[in-house]
Amino acid sequence: MRIRSLIPAALFVLFLLSALPAAAQVLAPATTEAVEAASRLTKGDAADLAAARRMLEDGLDALAPSAHADRYVLAAAAASVARLAGDFERSQVLFATAAEAIEQVPGEDDRHAATLEARASDLVRLERLDEADAQYERAFALREESGTTRTGTAVDAASSRLLLALALRTEERIVAGLQRLSASLQNNPEIDKRRELSANIALARAYRHLGLYDGMLAFTEIANHLLMQALSERKLTTAAGTTPVGLSCAQEEFLRRDLAGLLIAAAEFDAAENALAGPLFVEDCAETVASEQGRYLNSMLARLALAAGAPVIAQARLVDFARDGAEAGSDRLDTAIAAARLAAANTQLGFLGRAAPYYASEAARTGFRDLDNQVEHLIAWALHDFLSGHDDNSLARLDEAAELARTQRPRDWFLRARIDFRRIYLLIDAGRLAEAQTMRQAFETSYDRHAAEIAGAQKLAVGTPRAESVLASLRALGDLLAATAASDKATVARLLEASQKAGPPSLPGLEYFAQRAYLDACVLAQGTQACRFEMALNFALPYNVPYRIPTLLASQHLPTLSGDLFRYGPLRDRLYGPLSARLWQAARAAGAEARRQVPGDADTAALAAAMQGAATAFEFAQQLVEGAAEKTATQVAQRLSAGDTRLGALLRRRDLLSERILRARLSLLKGGRDGDIDADLTELDAVHAQIGRDFPDFKARYRSDPVSWHDMRDLLSTREAAVLIHSSADATDIFVVDRERLHWRRVDLGAAALSKKVRALRAGLDPTGGARSAQPLALKTDTTGFDRAAAHALYLTLFSDLEPVLADKELLVVVNGPLAALPLSVLVTAPPEQGDGRTPWLIRRNAISVLPSLAMLRLRALAQTERRAAGFVGFGDPVFSPGGSARTPGLLANLAPLPGTRREVEAIGAIFEPAERAIYLGRAASETAVRRAALTGQQVIAFATHGLVAGELGRDSEPGLAFSAPAPTAAGDDGFLSASEAATLTLDADWLLLSACNTAASDGNPDSQGYSGLARAFLFAGARAILVSHWPVRDDAAPLITVEAINWRRKNPQASPARALQHALLAMIDDPARPDHADPAVWAPFVVFSGGR
Repeated sequence: MRIRSLIPAALFVLFLLSALPAAAQVLAPATTEAVEAASRLTKGDAADLAAARRMLEDGLDALAPSAHADRYVLAAAAASVARLAGDFERSQVLFATAAEAIEQVPGEDDRHAATLEARASDLVRLERLDEADAQYERAFALREESGTTRTGTAVDAASSRLLLALALRTEERIVAGLQRLSASLQNNPEIDKRRELSANIALARAYRHLGLYDGMLAFTEIANHLLMQALSERKLTTAAGTTPVGLSCAQEEFLRRDLAGLLIAAAEFDAAENALAGPLFVEDCAETVASEQGRYLNSMLARLALAAGAPVIAQARLVDFARDGAEAGSDRLDTAIAAARLAAANTQLGFLGRAAPYYASEAARTGFRDLDNQVEHLIAWALHDFLSGHDDNSLARLDEAAELARTQRPRDWFLRARIDFRRIYLLIDAGRLAEAQTMRQAFETSYDRHAAEIAGAQKLAVGTPRAESVLASLRALGDLLAATAASDKATVARLLEASQKAGPPSLPGLEYFAQRAYLDACVLAQGTQACRFEMALNFALPYNVPYRIPTLLASQHLPTLSGDLFRYGPLRDRLYGPLSARLWQAARAAGAEARRQVPGDADTAALAAAMQGAATAFEFAQQLVEGAAEKTATQVAQRLSAGDTRLGALLRRRDLLSERILRARLSLLKGGRDGDIDADLTELDAVHAQIGRDFPDFKARYRSDPVSWHDMRDLLSTREAAVLIHSSADATDIFVVDRERLHWRRVDLGAAALSKKVRALRAGLDPTGGARSAQPLALKTDTTGFDRAAAHALYLTLFSDLEPVLADKELLVVVNGPLAALPLSVLVTAPPEQGDGRTPWLIRRNAISVLPSLAMLRLRALAQTERRAAGFVGFGDPVFSPGGSARTPGLLANLAPLPGTRREVEAIGAIFEPAERAIYLGRAASETAVRRAALTGQQVIAFATHGLVAGELGRDSEPGLAFSAPAPTAAGDDGFLSASEAATLTLDADWLLLSACNTAASDGNPDSQGYSGLARAFLFAGARAILVSHWPVRDDAAPLITVEAINWRRKNPQASPARALQHALLAMIDDPARPDHADPAVWAPFVVFSGGR
């Protein structure tokens, strides 16, 4: 436990030169002079403090043993200076000397007691708790004897001693401390607001320790009332033009954080939010809130947001904590707590890769001595283990947290409930129902015994209405999970009916466990069609959770492009398995029943199945697969459907500002600079306000919900089929929708097993010859070529039952997980023959394009009439300068030349009329030229250059494209167009060619989904379709593919880019003049990434 944090900021004020009673001897002039000189030195640096203490201690040593008053003053003054220097060992020794001296002065019992209490406070800082308690006990005896138990210093001491009793965890001392502090407070007009506030917060802590949450809440309400009084008094004195007296803003900020910690522990989130971010406090104490001290509010606000289930707000607040403390420096412990909370926020958001380094660090293993911080840390770590598939580790973390709670705060039933029910849920999830029942019974027995003891002793209720409500929700969820796991339909139906009457559960931090449980139970008891409302509620949760902290949500700038902050992917994936299995069973049962009722009519049977489990599962899987890409798709849809209008311009500005803010915040979390983030936040607020004011029906016009299979049919042509593939831990689900029906195939191939198959196939697809890559990719293994038999086996696993549906249709594919790293064109549809040229690749039968989201297909209905684009803009053969410079990293400067890209761009340009083309080659192919070029109204834009994957320019670098070394006068040009910079371009092109390496790769984040790097950035910028590559492309092959595809589409303008790419690839595979080009390593990297239109 962090003992020193328990001590109030102004525990002991020593009036060194106040008049002593007449009975005391007069202070020697030398004593007064020494104290005054030392006082002046204390305003200096560490050397001055050391000089001041030496001066005082030298004077003390020179005094006669009988000069008690002088010895007291010099010893106490020296102790105070030692405190300022942080030397508490020396200060407690000096206070002991001062206490011995003042004890000899008649009539100074109060001063004697205060000195003992000062020494006790230093002993607490040194964690010598028993010694400190003995000093407090001695001081209290003196006060009782002298009748000074109600002075200001006595109240301070009583508060501190109660906190010490809590640290010692001795219930007898805690009760005694409660009684003493309550007695000293009662009807006491002598104490000031600070002391009264500190005392009430100490009492609230004690009641919480005893498990008396109603008593704790009563004292927090008193404390909140006192804070409002103090704030009002300060505002009145300021308005009157007088110097404010009473509680300062700095003192108030400290006490508000202390109070909020208790309210968060009791799930009183609205009250905690008001304590931390109440508008009157923020306005009146704006200077303190903006100061170095105020930055710690952000860390506590992050704790509140995490507890309330709003990790996106927690992450933003921790960004502010990091930014404000970058130059000021931070207390090591506070920085460690902020790091733990950031890892917890990333875990709740599904960014397991971002959180993993922290949980693998020594800091995570060391943890925290304070119980609340450590339990918070262990619960977050347990969630990370659970989502990472380490169930035993997850339970071990919770077991450790439970043991800490049992030994350090045995009566805190609410803390135990938060831990124990998580353990129970994990045991049920693992199928260990008997263990879960045993643990549940142990908790209930402990709770009942505690409630009976309290009721018998003090006639106090155990919990607040809020705490009791949370406990009731925890119990109900445990019952429902157990009944569902046991497939007890009758019990499940009864519990569901009861939950509908009781209203939604109050389960902060456990919403997804609850909603999966309720949806799973609903499907078990009532069937899928009856549970569509629960389905919608399940995925509205990430957006609706912050209702508990509305002021924070309203005041927090949340970038609209940060959809990936809401995706909760790993948590959804972890909870999806059991539910999807139940949906699969429901679909099979519905199909079987339909076939029984309508024998021989397969169409009717398939339709009946689709109307049951498959339709629900299809919408469910869209939420799981699409994540951040769906958010991007929605934004692009909004902009494009608005067209070239004032609303379209506002939406573009909104999205660009949001992207910039998100990137700046993520940079801050990595120790970077925030740039002009405050100005961007202000402008973003103004843009949102203008959209709301000028276009009040905007939100109702655009949808981002999943596309139903029925609506999907209307978005497809007769020659198209939409394919949605989702891989979870235990299975892979494939959904295919065409104009007639929905098909659902589930295979027992989990993400890990599928990843192995994909990696094995990718090992045979390494490029040979000159490739457009900055560095060779570390994928090569010992292989004699692409394993076509394995590609055929994978095809059968995924699509064997779906072949009649796929036929020769153009496939519009949305995929996540391992399969996103493999172009589906290399799957083999029949047993392969000898020779690549005769292999029945999937690309022979189906044109394929990849979409970030099925919602993008809504653009076909939303988009306005499109103009006929005819132009071409191309960039190629950039010139790299060896050696590099401060503006151009060495890796960029030393890239190999790409003469083939010149030929490629010139060949594409030859397809267009001279007036229709703009070509930038050699040194003209610069980042500056890209920014200045006319990139709207074009049919084709080509970037033929080196592509760099994330991390190649440094640990945190983005993916991007390399251009010519910049001219010395080219402002903002470093020769590298990163993904975030690409997102800020204004594009309007039918086809964007990224004829570089690995442009289909993710943004490098360990939690990224497929196609989330450059492809997502250019789609966001406005490209309608993008040609990307899965690995470095051969410099001799790329022009053959791109030129052929564009030429063919110019002759077939109604055909899609996917059809054009299919034609070009087959032309290369079947070209007898280039037999080596039939190797899929040469032709297969290219994929069309489509915007849906």
